[in-house]
Amino acid sequence: MKKIMVLMVFILSVSVLPAFGAAQLTGKYPLTAMIDNNGKPADVKQFQAMAGGNIVLEFLGGGKCKMSAGKDEAGSCAYTLDGNKITLTVAGDKEAGVVDGNKIIISGEGKSKMIYEKK
Repeated sequence: MKKIMVLMVFILSVSVLPAFGAAQLTGKYPLTAMIDNNGKPADVKQFQAMAGGNIVLEFLGGGKCKMSAGKDEAGSCAYTLDGNKITLTVAGDKEAGVVDGNKIIISGEGKSKMIYEKK
């Protein structure tokens, strides 16, 4: 009886834990900070103005997401998770990053980073 209970708890935890990880990546994550190639903070507002508005990653679940810049522009993207590591695929390009609590930090060239934070 004890073995059956332990087995049931294990099966339940294995089936439920991935759902909690996936649930963390739903909703909108606006771009809140940037680091340039030299490791210094970059001007997010200026970058967003050049892009046409606020830049937001929206996670829809099931490995799907969309990225928007301003009110009218939205492009589809995809993501995969491996622990806290995330890979975004946008227009065929893959970008690697990490999930850190309510932040997604995407690494670019050199020391550059884009930081999206769920509000």
